This record gives sequence, C-alpha cells and structure tokens, in this order.
Amino acid sequence: MRLLIVGPGAIGGTLTACLSQQGVEVSLLVRDQDTKYRLQKSGLKLVGIRGSFLTHPRICTLDDLQDMEPIQGCLVATKANHLQEVVQRTLPFLHREGFFCSLQNGMTDPLLVSLVGQEKAVGSIITWGATHVSSGVFRLTAEGDLTLGSIGLPTSPFVAEGIQILNQAFPTKWTDQLLPLKFSKLLINSCMTSMGALSGLDLGPTLKHSKAREIFIAILREGLEVASAMDICVPPFGKHLDYYAFMKGTGLLSQWRRHALIQAVGFKYRRLTSSSLQSLRKGQPTEVDYLNGYLVEQGKKYGLSLPVNEKICSLIHQIEKGTLPMALNNLEQISLP
Repeated sequence: MRLLIVGPGAIGGTLTACLSQQGVEVSLLVRDQDTKYRLQKSGLKLVGIRGSFLTHPRICTLDDLQDMEPIQGCLVATKANHLQEVVQRTLPFLHREGFFCSLQNGMTDPLLVSLVGQEKAVGSIITWGATHVSSGVFRLTAEGDLTLGSIGLPTSPFVAEGIQILNQAFPTKWTDQLLPLKFSKLLINSCMTSMGALSGLDLGPTLKHSKAREIFIAILREGLEVASAMDICVPPFGKHLDYYAFMKGTGLLSQWRRHALIQAVGFKYRRLTSSSLQSLRKGQPTEVDYLNGYLVEQGKKYGLSLPVNEKICSLIHQIEKGTLPMALNNLEQISLP
C-alpha cells in the first residue's frame, strides 16, 4: 500500500519511525528540500519508552509526488490550521479511491469532509503521546492506541488495509462512534493543551497549582454543557476518566476528589509538553480554535455562555500575537464562576 504521512512533527515523525522500524514502506512528506536532505542524511531517531532506534524511511516533497504512484492513504499530521492547505496540495496525487485521514488535534473532521467528501474522509483519535525533541528526533512519552472512524461512510477500499498497516506501529481499530469519542478526547485536550500554552510549563508543574486545577474543572463543566446541547453522551477517555462521575457532587469532599485526580494526572504526565506549548516556543500558532474554540463555537449555536473557554482562547491568541508572554500568572486572569 502506498502510504503517505504529512508532517515531520511529533505525531508524524513518531508514526513514520515506528512503521519504518517494522519494515513498512512509508513516505514522509516535508515542506522543503532542505528538510528533505537533512532528514535523509540523519534519518529519524525515536527515543523514550520503547528504547532508542534509528530508521531511514523515504523522505519526499511535493515535487517528488509527481514521480510516485498515486497515494492510497494520506495521513495528515500537521497542525490543524494547515489541514486545508495540505489537502489542496496533495489531493491531485491521491488515488481515485484513496482516503485522507486527519491525525490532528481538535475537531477537524467537518473541514476534511468539506474538502474531500465523506467517501474519502477519515478521522482519528490518538491516545499515545510523543514530543518533537529536535529535527528528526522524537520521544515517545506514553503508549496508547489509534482509533479511526468517520462522520459519514467512507467507501475507500484502502481503509481496511491501512488499519492493518498502522496496527504494526500502534494498536489500531475502527469505530462507528467517532463523534462521541472525538468529543471525549477534545475535552481532555482542551484542558491539558491550553494549560501549557498559558503557563509556558510542562503539565506536571502547571497542575501543582490549585488555580490551574480549578480551570481544568471549569473547562470540563462547560464542555459537558455543550455535549448535552449537542445530544452527545461523552464516553470515558481512555476507558478510565469518566467525565460524568468526575463532575458528580458539589461538596468539599467532591471538590477534594476532583483536585486529587487532577494532581494524579499531572504526576503521571508531569513531563508532557503540550502541542500548543511546543508550537508557541517555535513562534507558530496553536490549535486552540479547534479545541477550546470549537467548544465556544458550538456553545454559541446553542445559546450557551462559556466564559472560561472564551477567555482561554483570547489569552492564547494574545500570546500568539506576541502581546502577552507565557507565564503562570496568566491563569489569574481567568475568572471562575
């Protein structure tokens, strides 16, 4: 199968390296010739919880696609705000029965469907974690799986084969319940990713502060209000975090339990550098509009007020523009009900 992964960042680079190590012929699409030559020379190195290994997959640019056979499966692992550009540039090289799969954070599926149609659009949920250490070097920080699904009904005959191939890197399966599962991951991402962008710190040091944990809880509360309005029953994230049980209760004991659970998450993922924080450190925009921004957008459709998520979006946009520094005291600007 002719599989193309777009983007040499944390997700794209890690997935390419893991597939290549298993002997899968996969191509990694990069933006320019300099990046291509550099990665061809250095290879892709993966470190972390699976040990350390070096692979040399095929690295290509758009110019190279003209000389290659049509792509049967295109996995887009760039930032969410680059989805439209990537699809428009690679669509001419897609097999007439091929498919696009977004491996990006947030709710990108409606945009993907609008660009390629339901028959070619596949969404995903990733529960493994990775960090882009430096050019061609990636750290696998947490094991997990990969779930593919769609909003409509994809008819590409290559999807099943793609799942078998991806399963060689991470456990991969298909779901017919993509939207609820995506919403579940959206909620946790909106909490964990935004915290890093605001504070400038990894997750562990951020969640040591009670204000950060209170904001975490407020994001979830507003997100579950949106889910209720959309008639979505949100499943537990990773089979362990039951949002409804987590939010149950209003007394001091319930509050203490919530804070304790968040502190446990912070300890487990204490070295996690959120994707938005990684972007901001490189001077790049974040994906906040596809995370907290999506909740705000949907809330407006149903007449809901989401002041915490709205403020988070506003602050992160200011950081992106360079008018506000990343700092822990940014959390103090967020008023809680």
